[in-house]
Amino acid sequence: MIFSTFFGCSIFYKVEPLPPNEYLKEPGVTLVNRWAQLEQERLEFEARYEEERRKLEEAIVALMKREGLSCIYGSDKKLRAKLIRHWRFPKLKEPGREELEKLVRKAGRWDEVSMLDPWALERVARGQAWPLELLEQLKRYQRLEESHRFYLSNLRRGKD
Repeated sequence: MIFSTFFGCSIFYKVEPLPPNEYLKEPGVTLVNRWAQLEQERLEFEARYEEERRKLEEAIVALMKREGLSCIYGSDKKLRAKLIRHWRFPKLKEPGREELEKLVRKAGRWDEVSMLDPWALERVARGQAWPLELLEQLKRYQRLEESHRFYLSNLRRGKD
């Protein structure tokens, strides 16, 4: 039983205990096997989802263009669409990117369209490729974060 005061009113309420994590007492083999199973199920689902969504999007766009529609009605939903055109430029590793960067730099406009890459800055700080004085000044902006990433691979019999 929990007692609380909310806007001057006393409230009693019961909090149900959280269910225990059923995996906490499992051995590593069981945890990895279950992780692998879930990961496989997720990948299969995502592949089916993306393929069906791609087909639906293609059909919807074709219908809207053919019929001159901006909205299609279903039984209890409606789907609105808007054609948006964007100018796209070559990405980092795409052909033409290097020439484009040279053109913008030569025109003196690089600072207007470039931005700081935090990942590149982290690599520079780790490798100490910049002067120590500058690296020390960068430390005011650093924060240490912890994250976890899991990598699943197949066992190679006799090697693992």
